[in-house]
Amino acid sequence: MKNRLMNVLFALMAFVTLPCFAQLSGTDFGVSGVRIQQTVQEAVVIDVVKSNVAVEASGMARVAGGGIGAAACATAMQNSSNWMARTALTTACGLAGERIANQFAGGNTVAQTFIVRLASGQTLAVTQADPDIFAGQRVYVLQGQGTRIVKAGV
Repeated sequence: MKNRLMNVLFALMAFVTLPCFAQLSGTDFGVSGVRIQQTVQEAVVIDVVKSNVAVEASGMARVAGGGIGAAACATAMQNSSNWMARTALTTACGLAGERIANQFAGGNTVAQTFIVRLASGQTLAVTQADPDIFAGQRVYVLQGQGTRIVKAGV
């Protein structure tokens, strides 16, 4: 009874932590993007193309899915005396659980690919989720850890 209760609590905790998605806006900064030197260039947006960006599940969601899969198979085979079969099946179920969690917690997000012409004449494409930037608009291209664009003069 105690093992079953622990399995249910573990599964509940894992499902609560599964839906984790990334932020892909051009103006959102993560902790690693603060206080980083970036090169700034002026540009004009010459075209905007709608895009879909695949977002992978977080590592925590994938670990939780693998743990749930492994725990489910280990519980189902707890009366088996063949330890090699139990180990192999538990490992396979853990891998399957990780892949399933990646499919459910991951997904696609709508983004835009901005084609910009730099002041130097060079053309550059940047993909990010920022629906407030349009063709003909002046922007800054920020290059440092990755490349993104932001509106100029805002």
